[in-house]
Amino acid sequence: MFRGVSHLALDSKGRLAVPAKHREALASGSNGRVILTADPSHCLLVYPLSEWEPIQARLMALSSFNEKIRGLQRLLVGHADDVELDGAGLYSQFWGAYLGASYRFRTGKLRPYAGGGVPIFFFTDDAMKTSVAVGARVAVGLEVVVTPHISVAADAGYEHFFDISDITVNREKLDADLFVPTLGLIGRM
Repeated sequence: MFRGVSHLALDSKGRLAVPAKHREALASGSNGRVILTADPSHCLLVYPLSEWEPIQARLMALSSFNEKIRGLQRLLVGHADDVELDGAGLYSQFWGAYLGASYRFRTGKLRPYAGGGVPIFFFTDDAMKTSVAVGARVAVGLEVVVTPHISVAADAGYEHFFDISDITVNREKLDADLFVPTLGLIGRM
């Protein structure tokens, strides 16, 4: 369906601009609803919803006891986001920020830590109203120092969002309580 390399950018409204040659094919597939997900080769994958659902079903039918398959399931399905294609590009109903702090229990190559903070998400609900979800997050994790300037950190966190019990997005109620594992790269000067 898609050929060639396209360099994309976000516009001032947070939309990912989609080249005109691909926009029509994406829009006709599932009434403008597409899935945006991560790829192991560090790029984004975009599928019309009707083409993504069989891929997800086949992927989730594989054995999660195999570590490589489980990693692929977590990457592709875990990062999948329902987005809408409007006149100019892809628009996600969710975006947000996180403010927090962590405490490292020791220094050296392996650094266990605990942290907490406030996640904030902005989203458009089914009534086309822009809403804000504010929550609290606690996490424990491990930072591994790779070089003096680079570390890899992984944690397991619990998030609770306040006052979202009556909100629906894509005809589904939002979860107030979430288990959120994270993996990140830390750079230092």
